[in-house]
Amino acid sequence: MTLNTAKTVWFVLLVLTLETLFCVPLLSWELALGTQVPVGVCFSLAMVGGITFVTSRWKETWQRILASLVARFESIPTGSWFLICFAAGSILRILWVWQYPAPQRSDQATYLALARGLVERHEYGFPHGGIAFWPPGYPFFLAAWFFVCGFRPWIPLLANLFLFAVTLITVDRLALRIGGTPAARFATLLLVPWPTMLMIAGFAGKELLVVPLLCLILLTFSRALESRSSSGGFAMTILSGLLLGAMSLTQPSFMLFVFVLIIYDCIRNRNLLGVGVRAIFVVAALCAVILPWTFRNHRVLGAWVPISTNGGDVFYRANNSLATGGFTPKAEQSLDDLDEVSRGKVGFRLGVKWIQTHPGKFLLLAVRKQYLFLGDDAQGAFETLKRGLGIGGLRYVLWKAVSNFYWWFIWMLILLMLLQKWRNPLLENALFIAVMLGVLYLVAMHSVFESGGKYHEPLMGLIAVIAGQVVSTTAAPRTNLKA
Repeated sequence: MTLNTAKTVWFVLLVLTLETLFCVPLLSWELALGTQVPVGVCFSLAMVGGITFVTSRWKETWQRILASLVARFESIPTGSWFLICFAAGSILRILWVWQYPAPQRSDQATYLALARGLVERHEYGFPHGGIAFWPPGYPFFLAAWFFVCGFRPWIPLLANLFLFAVTLITVDRLALRIGGTPAARFATLLLVPWPTMLMIAGFAGKELLVVPLLCLILLTFSRALESRSSSGGFAMTILSGLLLGAMSLTQPSFMLFVFVLIIYDCIRNRNLLGVGVRAIFVVAALCAVILPWTFRNHRVLGAWVPISTNGGDVFYRANNSLATGGFTPKAEQSLDDLDEVSRGKVGFRLGVKWIQTHPGKFLLLAVRKQYLFLGDDAQGAFETLKRGLGIGGLRYVLWKAVSNFYWWFIWMLILLMLLQKWRNPLLENALFIAVMLGVLYLVAMHSVFESGGKYHEPLMGLIAVIAGQVVSTTAAPRTNLKA
């Protein structure tokens, strides 16, 4: 791999950034007026053009302002900084849940029921369909809290505060390895008031579990590649695979994330034999985590299902003539009469057949899915206010606007970073390329599967790391690309 590879990834992320800055105002326009009228498109293009011009024209000024702001925090000891960020973030999350005590609905209620069944009956799933429909990672995580603390309504909040602390630490360590202390301080600071993160803090959702796992995998694998001790490198490689297995049990779409690690390894090393050996160990550790669940599924279903049976059903509902890009309750052909294993197999077969016979519509639908994936970050406001408590009107609109503006602001920072650091050594940082690939991976996944604002929530840690690099110092030489 050469510097051209890094430039390609950098350019693709730039395109994705401009796409996001375009999609956010356009989707808001569509939701407000009910249609993508040409005026809305022109308005969004003007927004993108304006912010690109302002960012490019005065990029040095903006960067100096941000650097001087972050410089005030660099003298704070790392432990104290963690405590400040965790305390401030926890207070915001507790205040939100106290002010808007929304009930657990939809997927959240299902996860709670699954976790409760694990603790009370030592069983997983639902007897009349759904024995292996739901991925087990998050219910197992939640069941551990129930087992220790009992069935309390505040357990999801407590568990999410714990995950917030882990996210702060992993994001700090990851950003530090890429861009130094200023980048680490800024990345963690961005997480504290992130509206969607604090609005979903009271819910039993898997996304906040995936956020730190995704950062931890890249962090441990980077340590494996940089270790001077063979035993230390081996241990970190195995740990990366185990964490990837846990993340796959939580969200099966990440099973193929091993290819991101392989690409990262290839970018950093010329020794393809070493790359292959590490890949084998990562896959072996991944399999060690998920295979017990695969055997369980074979025992209760009589079929080899690696993690869950919902993939085919979701895939077909996302790829048929009735698909909209987002959630659709029914597909063109009903699969309700089939058992869950057959539904998954038939769903994949029908979805692939539709893609093969409608390639043009599939590509247009993929664009629509990216639009939904990137254009909205107000899922927390929707789940808490509108669906949870039935609050609409001006209050809902304002909180939704706050959420989406913060999301837009984050991508403005990423645009500034991409323009400012184009010829900076940061471009050659292999770990940073891997972080960007992690974001592009999930965007690609949800350009095929069902999409929507909530599906980008697992990326919030990686996005904070990327945005934090706007104030980064020179990248550490040991992580740079090989010439």
